[in-house]
Amino acid sequence: MIVWSGGGVLAALFLVLGGGGGAAVAAAFSEEESVTMLCMGIGFLIFGVVGRFVGLRINVTRPDDRLENHLRAYEQEMYGRIQVGAFQAAPGVPAPRSAGEAQQQVDRLVSQERDRIGRALRNRHTMFWIPVQYWGFIEAAGGAALLVAALIRVLFG
Repeated sequence: MIVWSGGGVLAALFLVLGGGGGAAVAAAFSEEESVTMLCMGIGFLIFGVVGRFVGLRINVTRPDDRLENHLRAYEQEMYGRIQVGAFQAAPGVPAPRSAGEAQQQVDRLVSQERDRIGRALRNRHTMFWIPVQYWGFIEAAGGAALLVAALIRVLFG
Protein backbone atom coordinates (compact mmCIF):
# COMPACT_ATOMS: atom_id res chain seq x y z
CA MET A 1 0.00 0.00 0.00
CA ILE A 2 1.37 3.41 -1.00
CA VAL A 3 0.37 6.38 1.14
CA TRP A 4 0.62 9.81 -0.44
CA SER A 5 -0.93 13.24 -0.16
CA GLY A 6 -1.36 15.81 -2.89
CA GLY A 7 1.09 15.18 -5.72
CA GLY A 8 3.08 12.67 -3.67
CA VAL A 9 2.20 9.99 -6.20
CA LEU A 10 4.80 11.69 -8.42
CA ALA A 11 7.54 10.27 -6.18
CA ALA A 12 6.25 6.74 -6.86
CA LEU A 13 5.95 7.53 -10.56
CA PHE A 14 9.57 8.73 -10.71
CA LEU A 15 10.73 5.57 -8.93
CA VAL A 16 8.87 3.38 -11.43
CA LEU A 17 10.06 5.39 -14.43
CA GLY A 18 13.67 5.40 -13.23
CA GLY A 19 13.85 1.67 -12.51
CA GLY A 20 11.52 0.51 -15.27
CA GLY A 21 13.04 2.78 -17.88
CA GLY A 22 16.53 1.65 -16.97
CA ALA A 23 15.49 -2.01 -17.08
CA ALA A 24 13.81 -1.52 -20.47
CA VAL A 25 16.90 0.13 -21.95
CA ALA A 26 19.10 -2.64 -20.53
CA ALA A 27 16.82 -5.34 -21.97
CA ALA A 28 17.11 -3.73 -25.40
CA PHE A 29 20.91 -3.93 -25.36
CA SER A 30 22.00 -6.86 -23.26
CA GLU A 31 20.95 -9.73 -21.02
CA GLU A 32 23.82 -9.23 -18.59
CA GLU A 33 22.89 -8.41 -15.03
CA SER A 34 25.64 -5.80 -14.69
CA VAL A 35 24.27 -3.88 -17.69
CA THR A 36 20.79 -3.98 -16.16
CA MET A 37 22.14 -2.67 -12.86
CA LEU A 38 24.06 0.06 -14.69
CA CYS A 39 21.04 1.21 -16.71
CA MET A 40 18.72 1.10 -13.72
CA GLY A 41 21.25 3.09 -11.68
CA ILE A 42 21.41 5.75 -14.39
CA GLY A 43 17.61 5.79 -14.61
CA PHE A 44 17.29 6.24 -10.84
CA LEU A 45 19.88 9.03 -10.90
CA ILE A 46 18.12 10.87 -13.72
CA PHE A 47 14.66 10.59 -12.21
CA GLY A 48 16.05 11.39 -8.76
CA VAL A 49 17.24 14.73 -10.08
CA VAL A 50 13.92 15.27 -11.86
CA GLY A 51 12.06 14.37 -8.66
CA ARG A 52 14.13 16.81 -6.64
CA PHE A 53 13.34 19.74 -8.94
CA VAL A 54 9.67 18.85 -9.35
CA GLY A 55 9.35 18.45 -5.57
CA LEU A 56 10.97 21.82 -4.95
CA ARG A 57 8.60 23.41 -7.44
CA ILE A 58 5.39 21.96 -6.00
CA ASN A 59 6.37 22.02 -2.32
CA VAL A 60 8.48 25.17 -1.98
CA THR A 61 8.57 27.56 -4.95
CA ARG A 62 4.90 27.58 -5.91
CA PRO A 63 3.66 27.80 -2.27
CA ASP A 64 6.11 30.66 -1.61
CA ASP A 65 4.76 32.53 -4.66
CA ARG A 66 1.18 32.00 -3.48
CA LEU A 67 2.14 33.14 0.02
CA GLU A 68 3.76 36.35 -1.23
CA ASN A 69 0.70 37.17 -3.37
CA HIS A 70 -1.58 36.55 -0.39
CA LEU A 71 0.56 38.70 1.92
CA ARG A 72 0.64 41.59 -0.56
CA ALA A 73 -3.15 41.55 -0.79
CA TYR A 74 -3.49 41.23 2.99
CA GLU A 75 -1.12 44.15 3.60
CA GLN A 76 -2.97 46.32 1.06
CA GLU A 77 -6.24 45.46 2.78
CA MET A 78 -4.81 46.53 6.16
CA TYR A 79 -3.51 49.83 4.74
CA GLY A 80 -6.90 50.41 3.09
CA ARG A 81 -8.54 49.99 6.49
CA ILE A 82 -6.08 52.47 8.00
CA GLN A 83 -6.91 55.06 5.33
CA VAL A 84 -10.65 54.87 6.01
CA GLY A 85 -10.15 54.80 9.78
CA ALA A 86 -11.46 51.25 10.25
CA PHE A 87 -8.21 49.54 11.27
CA GLN A 88 -7.92 47.67 14.52
CA ALA A 89 -5.07 45.16 15.05
CA ALA A 90 -7.24 42.89 17.23
CA PRO A 91 -10.46 43.11 19.20
CA GLY A 92 -9.93 45.31 22.22
CA VAL A 93 -6.70 46.85 20.91
CA PRO A 94 -7.02 50.62 20.50
CA ALA A 95 -6.65 52.10 17.03
CA PRO A 96 -3.14 53.31 16.17
CA ARG A 97 -2.43 56.94 17.09
CA SER A 98 0.20 57.54 14.41
CA ALA A 99 1.31 56.29 11.02
CA GLY A 100 4.39 54.69 12.62
CA GLU A 101 2.29 52.78 15.13
CA ALA A 102 -0.05 51.64 12.35
CA GLN A 103 2.96 50.47 10.33
CA GLN A 104 4.24 48.42 13.30
CA GLN A 105 0.85 46.83 13.87
CA VAL A 106 0.43 45.96 10.19
CA ASP A 107 3.97 44.53 10.05
CA ARG A 108 3.24 42.34 13.08
CA LEU A 109 -0.05 41.13 11.57
CA VAL A 110 1.63 40.35 8.24
CA SER A 111 4.40 38.44 10.05
CA GLN A 112 1.84 36.38 11.95
CA GLU A 113 -0.04 35.69 8.73
CA ARG A 114 3.22 34.66 7.01
CA ASP A 115 3.91 32.07 9.71
CA ARG A 116 0.35 30.74 9.78
CA ILE A 117 -0.18 30.45 6.01
CA GLY A 118 3.43 29.46 5.21
CA ARG A 119 3.23 26.31 7.36
CA ALA A 120 -0.09 25.37 5.78
CA LEU A 121 1.12 25.69 2.18
CA ARG A 122 4.57 24.07 2.23
CA ASN A 123 5.37 20.35 1.87
CA ARG A 124 1.80 19.28 1.17
CA HIS A 125 2.88 16.77 -1.49
CA THR A 126 4.29 13.71 0.25
CA MET A 127 4.69 9.96 -0.08
CA PHE A 128 4.88 8.04 3.18
CA TRP A 129 4.95 11.45 4.93
CA ILE A 130 8.22 12.38 3.19
CA PRO A 131 8.04 15.46 0.89
CA VAL A 132 8.51 14.71 -2.82
CA GLN A 133 11.77 16.71 -3.10
CA TYR A 134 13.45 14.42 -0.55
CA TRP A 135 12.43 11.33 -2.51
CA GLY A 136 14.69 12.68 -5.26
CA PHE A 137 17.68 12.31 -2.90
CA ILE A 138 16.58 8.81 -1.89
CA GLU A 139 16.18 7.73 -5.51
CA ALA A 140 19.50 9.25 -6.57
CA ALA A 141 21.27 7.52 -3.65
CA GLY A 142 19.76 4.21 -4.75
CA GLY A 143 20.90 4.88 -8.29
CA ALA A 144 24.44 5.65 -7.12
CA ALA A 145 24.47 2.43 -5.08
CA LEU A 146 23.39 0.45 -8.15
CA LEU A 147 26.11 2.09 -10.24
CA VAL A 148 28.76 1.19 -7.67
CA ALA A 149 27.42 -2.37 -7.44
CA ALA A 150 27.49 -2.68 -11.25
CA LEU A 151 31.05 -1.39 -11.35
CA ILE A 152 32.15 -3.84 -8.66
CA ARG A 153 30.39 -6.65 -10.52
CA VAL A 154 32.18 -5.77 -13.76
CA LEU A 155 35.58 -5.41 -12.14
CA PHE A 156 35.45 -8.42 -9.84
CA GLY A 157 32.55 -10.42 -11.23
